[in-house]
Amino acid sequence: MNEDRRSISDEIPVKREGLGEQSEGGELNSNIHSADAKVFIIGLNKTGTTFMGDLLSNAGLRVEGYSGAMLMEYRQSGFTDLIKDHIRRFDAFQDLPWPFMYKHLVNAYPDALFILTTRSSKEVWYNSIRRHSLTLNPFHSGTKWAYGLMYPNWHRGEFEDAYERHNQGVIDAVPSERLLLVNIDQIDKGTITSMGRFLHRELAMSLERVNGGDERLAQTNLRMVLLNRLFQLLHAFERPEFGRSSNVVYRLIKAISGKG
Repeated sequence: MNEDRRSISDEIPVKREGLGEQSEGGELNSNIHSADAKVFIIGLNKTGTTFMGDLLSNAGLRVEGYSGAMLMEYRQSGFTDLIKDHIRRFDAFQDLPWPFMYKHLVNAYPDALFILTTRSSKEVWYNSIRRHSLTLNPFHSGTKWAYGLMYPNWHRGEFEDAYERHNQGVIDAVPSERLLLVNIDQIDKGTITSMGRFLHRELAMSLERVNGGDERLAQTNLRMVLLNRLFQLLHAFERPEFGRSSNVVYRLIKAISGKG
């Protein structure tokens, strides 16, 4: 893998150079990893996690994706036995809430391997998650559980800071021989080959499926997009002084949408 692919962005330098034990020729030595080890994709959502999950699923792994139930369990009660029991049922994990658990996972599963997926910059990631927020059902969205805010709009700084803190936290916490960094905006066949060596598996998949967020937005029901636009306007006034009016508007929108 090229050296520039080992860094997250210009803002977050990688403190460890290793992506695994290196042979004298510079090739990744995958013999230190077991093909039976659990695999955790611990990049935040909108960093190509769905693509990574499909890639691992095609390689024969049982992959768990987004789980609202596990996200709520973790936010309310921490890394519980319920979550551990759920993890036993799968080989690999991507999307929320798994990236938030990396400190627990690295200790609870000493043989597990971790892939930190990133975007080319924090700005690219923010714009992607902002667009993605329009495709979600606002009555069943895990975004507020995940980030403390329902919509990224008007909170660019908070979201970009969260992205940088998460990535640097992963680099600091996960041993370098168990961590692979993948910039999903620069992924190519060579990257997938390196990932295969790291995971001790044969990986193959079309690169056309990387980051299909714009396509999903185009296919999203117009009613859902408009509903999210209304909620974004409401979200702009989520301050204590607007609490009463916000509740009224919320109930009105819910009634209009047929959810009330």
